[in-house]
Amino acid sequence: MFSTSDLMRIDMTTGATTTSTVTLNGGTYVDPSLAQLPDGRLILFFLPGILGQDSAQCAAGQTSCVREIKSAVEVAGSDGARFEVDPGARISETITGGAFSDPDIFYNGAEWVLYVSRGPSVHAYTSGSIQGSYTFRGVVSNNLGGVPAGLQFADGSIATYVHTSSGASTEIRRATSAAGTSAIPSFQTSLTAQSLGLGNHAESPGLALNSAGITCAACATAGGSSGTTTSTAAPATSVGVRVGGACARVGATATSGKTKLVCKKSAKKTVWVKR
Repeated sequence: MFSTSDLMRIDMTTGATTTSTVTLNGGTYVDPSLAQLPDGRLILFFLPGILGQDSAQCAAGQTSCVREIKSAVEVAGSDGARFEVDPGARISETITGGAFSDPDIFYNGAEWVLYVSRGPSVHAYTSGSIQGSYTFRGVVSNNLGGVPAGLQFADGSIATYVHTSSGASTEIRRATSAAGTSAIPSFQTSLTAQSLGLGNHAESPGLALNSAGITCAACATAGGSSGTTTSTAAPATSVGVRVGGACARVGATATSGKTKLVCKKSAKKTVWVKR
């Protein structure tokens, strides 16, 4: 689990936890969102931190400003504690008011989708390459909730989660769509703070599949390759490593528990099957 400066690792066998500081080779970050590259390294999407002001908004007195979403790749051997920033920006947007924050990255089965929160709304950007430039596709949530998270289900549909106000409380709401990039007319309550005994506020949803990730052979060697490799294929775990789950690249291999899988084309979809 990543915060704005720290990392907590959980041993899924013993339940033991360890913590460490996360560093970039240039600047600081806020609002992290993670995926995996095909070689197993983590890739971190983030809003660059700005010392002394809210990174998501223009500074006092500015009528407009440029805000960017950037990415950085895990340094092999650092176990998720060090990242090297990719060249350029994944999104560069001129804003004239409000907030531009909380990126969330996921693969929808056809392309990479990068959500950005615009206050109580969500904008979707897409790219064929996870480390490429992302193009604005549309407003997914129009004042129906912000701080988004997206995930592709096994049937190929996309679940979009947001948090939104409900009276004096905030709650997590969800809607499903075909690709996660078009306007959603309404969201349904998925989780409330009261149901968890957490008072009045359930906020900032984040999603991850409960399955093994891609094994990173390079990560076992300290001082491995840096974050300069551009990927055009989707990491297997972004869309669910399980028999029948959607996958991105025919011929890709993965494991789910002790089951070895391979990505094959079936009808009009590519899915994981047993090797």
